[in-house]
Formats: sequence, structure tokens, C-alpha cells
Amino acid sequence: MHHGQTLFNQLKRVQGACDSPLTDLGKQQAKQAEDYFAQKEINFAAAYASTQERACDTMEIIRSDQAYTRKKGIKEWNYRSYIESKGQVVKEKTLNAEDTQQIVDWLKNCGLEFYLESNNGLFASKNFASRGVKTIQEYIAYKGKPGAKQATPATVFPDMIYGESLYRDDVNKISFILDSYDDYLAAQEKFPSLKVGTWGGSGEKALFGDIALKDIDKAVAIDELLDFLAKNVEDTLAFGDAKVDIPMLDHCQIGVAMGNGGKEIKEMANYITASVEDDGLYEAFEHFQIIN
Repeated sequence: MHHGQTLFNQLKRVQGACDSPLTDLGKQQAKQAEDYFAQKEINFAAAYASTQERACDTMEIIRSDQAYTRKKGIKEWNYRSYIESKGQVVKEKTLNAEDTQQIVDWLKNCGLEFYLESNNGLFASKNFASRGVKTIQEYIAYKGKPGAKQATPATVFPDMIYGESLYRDDVNKISFILDSYDDYLAAQEKFPSLKVGTWGGSGEKALFGDIALKDIDKAVAIDELLDFLAKNVEDTLAFGDAKVDIPMLDHCQIGVAMGNGGKEIKEMANYITASVEDDGLYEAFEHFQIIN
């Protein structure tokens, strides 16, 4: 089963391999699952959870009286450049150490605060925690979520790591706070061989810039995985709720948009299910007769 709502779900942020804790609603959803299993007298011979905090917390709620095994092999994929199947790494492609160092040095010289995303965690620049308060609050307000004035980088990124070396060879993406839209344009000019984008607002209202490898998206990852499994794209079904998921839904045989997704992904999807919080995955599984 899938975990319930997390903080990143609530903020409509892609979490991938990053740890994002369960919200109070997520914990309530896990308790509802525990009650359902008890009512139906469903027992399990063995229980497994990924090493993600959200998965372990869910397991400890629904199977409080049963020991379980934590398995790294079922940890959620990082959506950009990491593919894993049944514990085996199919492909991992990251920014090389030289590119990462050049980006980090350029951001520091520009006085821009930033963080690195890797499969080993999030690593922030020295002053991201203080500089990021205003931007995080603006971002949450932009998303129309409550509690914007109380939000900080610590509440949104509780597992952010500070004080470690930022010259790394395991980085998938680097996000940085935009002091102005010109910072994004400057990054595009500085790193033409990389993919430079924005998020947290449209066009010149964007709050963040990001830098990653070019020509890598979820559709590419699907093809890599299908080749590894010797399967056909005609046998695929994909779920998504954000713009970044559109190439994957478009590529797969059936594309399912979650009810909490944006207008763009709903317009191109083959089917729209309920939101993540309202058991949309379960509803779609029933609709497509994956489960009875």
C-alpha cells in the first residue's frame, strides 16, 4: 500500500527520493487503513517498508503489533535520473562533479542561496535557511495553502542538510532562490549545455530557478525501464499530478491524472481519478480492473 499525505503532497512539491514527513492527515489515513484491515480480518505473513521515513511511519501505524523489514530496494525513485527495479539499479545519471562545482561556485559568486538534490539527501548553502524564509512563505501563499506566515525552510525541508561539502558527484538537480528573473536568464546563458528552468510561479514571477541535465525526463526513464524488463509500452499505465509528469503520461499507453493535479495534466490525461488524499490510486486500480 501507499503512504498517506506528506508535507510535500500538501505543498504540491515533487518529493521523489527526498524524505517528506506524513502530515496529520497522512497519519489519520494510515490509521484508517489499520482499521480497515482489522474489520476485514486481513493478516499478513510478512511486512516490508522502504527506508523512507514516511513509509516506515505508515507501517508502524498500520501494523503496530507486527515486526517489519526495511528494504532500500523499494525506496521511491528519484524522478530525474535514477531508475531501480526490485532492488537493482537500472540507471543512475547525475551531474558530474565538475559541472556541480562550476554551478556551486557561480551561485556563490552571484550571492544566490541554493540547495542540491541527490539520492542521498538535500544539501543546502550556508544561508539558505535564513534567506529562504521569505521565499518559502511566498511559495506557500502562491499555492493557496494555509500557514504561509509560519512556514520556514526547516518546516518545508525538515531533512535539509547544512554544513556538508557542496562539491558532490551524486547531484540530480540544483535549485536556487531567484532574487530576480534576471538570475534565471543569467544561468541560462552561463550553462547552455544544461537544462535551466524555473518553478514556484509562472514566467517572471517564478521564485526558484533550477539546473539539471538536459534530455532527461520521465518518458525517457520509462523507456529505459521497459528495455530492462523486456516489456512493451502498450502494457504501461502512468499516474501523475504535475507538469513534470506530462511527458510520462503522454508516452505510456494509459495516462491517469490525479484529482489534485493541475489543469494541463488533466486536459491531456486518458482518465482523471480522485486526489491523492481521497484514495485516487485505489479508485483508478478498480476502474482499470487491476484489483477487484
